[in-house]
Amino acid sequence: MYAGTGGVLALLVLFGWFVVKAFSGRIPIPAGIPLGSFTMRYYSLCLLFGVLAGYLLIRQRMEQYQVSENLLADFITAGMIFGLVGARLGYVLQNFSCFLSHPLEILGITPQGFQGIAGLSIHGALLSLLAFLFLFQKWRRVSGLKMGDFAVPSLALGQAIGRWGNFFNQELYGYPTNLPWKMYVDEAHRLRFYRQEAYFHPVFLYESL
Repeated sequence: MYAGTGGVLALLVLFGWFVVKAFSGRIPIPAGIPLGSFTMRYYSLCLLFGVLAGYLLIRQRMEQYQVSENLLADFITAGMIFGLVGARLGYVLQNFSCFLSHPLEILGITPQGFQGIAGLSIHGALLSLLAFLFLFQKWRRVSGLKMGDFAVPSLALGQAIGRWGNFFNQELYGYPTNLPWKMYVDEAHRLRFYRQEAYFHPVFLYESL
């Protein structure tokens, strides 16, 4: 047990050291782990860890809220579908003028072929999940407020972890700043009118906290 705890603490210290160095711009922020012709992106790993943490937490709360295995399975499966579709639609609506000219790119289809679906919006996901709660209570005849109370802590935990994917993608940063917790952003990831700036507010971190 002590060896396992020590290993976890060592990993946390290593991650903390890495974050401090990366925030200051002293080491480059890697996008992912190269695996031959495939790259496992840290953004995806952060999302997966967020989903896993949220799932483990919601299972711990099943008995307290008297949620059965069947009810949980329906709730998670349908909820994830609603959340993903809503997240994509939210992103499309936020960039409607671009997708209006290239509607197939909503599905990830470009002139070069299928390039994968990139771009999700947490605002769209949350709005679609509110609609999901209303429909779910009609379908399974359970209280939508009870199920919302049951699920929200897991959603918040998953979001807090998943937001770190924005750190590795060097996105979701704010205005330039010289505050001690400023975040370094490579020139390639800076907005056109901020090319001369190097440090920005780590908005992803504010949301994660």
